[in-house]
Amino acid sequence: HQLLLKLQQRILAQWPQQLHLTFSDPHYLEVMPALCSKGQALQFLQQQRQFCLRRAIAFGDGMNDAELLALVGFPVLMHNASHSLQQLFPQAARAPHHDEDGVAKFLIQQGLVS
Repeated sequence: HQLLLKLQQRILAQWPQQLHLTFSDPHYLEVMPALCSKGQALQFLQQQRQFCLRRAIAFGDGMNDAELLALVGFPVLMHNASHSLQQLFPQAARAPHHDEDGVAKFLIQQGLVS
C-alpha cells in the first residue's frame, strides 16, 4: 500500500487536473479520467431519472465508494469496509460482509425486499 501511495502522489503531481485516483482496496489504485466516479455516475442517473437522492441507499466497502455514499440519504457500509471509509461515515448503517451476501441480507433485514 505504501508503494501505491507514493505512486498516487507522483501521478497526481504530473496530472493534477486530468485524473481521479482512488483506492478500491489497499492494494488496488484506480486511475480514471477526472470527474469519473461512482458519485458522478449516480448524479448522472439522478438527472436522467429524477429520483430523490435523500431517499436513495448505497452500499460501499472501499474508498472508491466515498463519493457515492456522500450523495445518498442512506449510506451503508459493508462489514469489510476499509477503516478509512468507516472514519468518513461513522454514522452509516452496517451490512454483513460482502462475501456473505451482505447487501441481500441487509435489504431483507430492513424489510426492503422479501
